[in-house]
Amino acid sequence: MTTARLFVALWIGAVAICGGAAAEQSSADESGAGMPYSRYYGTIMRVIDGDTLVVQVRIWPRLTAEYAVRVRGIDAPETYRPACPAERRQGEAASAFLAGLYPVGLTVRLDDVESGAFSGRVVADVGRREGEGWRSLRDEMISAGLAVAWRPGQPKPPWCELARNAASGE
Repeated sequence: MTTARLFVALWIGAVAICGGAAAEQSSADESGAGMPYSRYYGTIMRVIDGDTLVVQVRIWPRLTAEYAVRVRGIDAPETYRPACPAERRQGEAASAFLAGLYPVGLTVRLDDVESGAFSGRVVADVGRREGEGWRSLRDEMISAGLAVAWRPGQPKPPWCELARNAASGE
């Protein structure tokens, strides 16, 4: 066998092997089956609202991508299309608090990253470095009273009613 034929045979074999693996991975991703992507690190680009951030994620060396990241396990009041003016004010307070904790340029850790249900976002556990460990954004927002624990499928919190009750002292 000539060197050229050997090279072509090896190249075809490599393409067949790599192509098969890529197709296998692709079909698993398209079906939504499999485990979430475990851990990424990124940089805060901006805060969208009290439970969503834009993060520039380091995929590989010298390769980054920007994603809107919905924080898993919480719901914060809306700033976009709120149900009432009180919800907008609560949402703005949650957003401002989050921007103070997670300023532009801060390095964050994203764990258990999954595709979001809508708006092209991903869903992840988000944390920031604190001392030798990582602090959960979810826990910080709930502790501050600016978000509530929430899972997909649960009803949205009645932010307007909660604001009325707080204003009337109930």
